[in-house]
Amino acid sequence: MDRRHETVLITHFDEIEESKTGWKKFLGLGITIMILGLLGMGSAPFLAIFSIGLVGALLLIGGISQIIHSLLAKKWSGLFLSLLVGVLYTVIGLVCLIKPHISAASITLVIGSFFLIGGLFRMMNTLILRFRRWGWAFVHGAITCALGLFILSEWPASGLWIIGLFIGIDLFLAGWFCTILALTARSRT
Repeated sequence: MDRRHETVLITHFDEIEESKTGWKKFLGLGITIMILGLLGMGSAPFLAIFSIGLVGALLLIGGISQIIHSLLAKKWSGLFLSLLVGVLYTVIGLVCLIKPHISAASITLVIGSFFLIGGLFRMMNTLILRFRRWGWAFVHGAITCALGLFILSEWPASGLWIIGLFIGIDLFLAGWFCTILALTARSRT
């Protein structure tokens, strides 16, 4: 992030009066989220299965709701498409709930493929365009591509831990950001 934009973000955060007086709450929240992220990374397989189960339950509820809505709106011109989407959500939700390991492996296959293809495209794009400081974008593409290759080389076993690991890392980084904001607000009071 550009240093100028970082300053603007933190300045606007500091302008919120609650952030100045309640920085300890933000700090506590940040530390708590970081701890949850570390716990998530430490128990990535459990977090992956839990996440797939949660997504499955939400898809199942959404699918059943969509089917009910479709049947209640019989004269609607989009009835067939709406009913089809409801059935699809319901089936995918059931698969996620009944076979969470297979669902996690499938989602991980998609994630690994996106990383590999996205990284290759980023690398090719930077080599073709050669914009200012293109090397950093090329390195970003190479790292993304390498992560994709790693995920795919460990597949399907990577399905048991990659989703949980990514969620744990995201939680940790969100907590880190909240902690930095709290410490910045404290230093400006």
